[in-house]
Amino acid sequence: MQRFFIEDTRLGIPVEFTDEGIRGIEFTKATCFPTQLGLGQTWNRELIRRVGEVTGREGYALGYANVYGADHGRYSRSALGTLP
Repeated sequence: MQRFFIEDTRLGIPVEFTDEGIRGIEFTKATCFPTQLGLGQTWNRELIRRVGEVTGREGYALGYANVYGADHGRYSRSALGTLP
């Protein structure tokens, strides 16, 4: 597909395939995980790390160069969702 965009389009610019990764890759053949809020309530960092790892591997296998995910910044560091 990349060859088509480079060789057969007017500008010849390669494309970067991206996808949402907020609950895993948003694709019919990918794993759908619970929301970040649900995962965060487990307080299980290893589980959350594994979800990110699986999301990355599935995105790579499906050909995505970039997968968007949520960033809650400072709010994600507090049990009550308040500023630390």
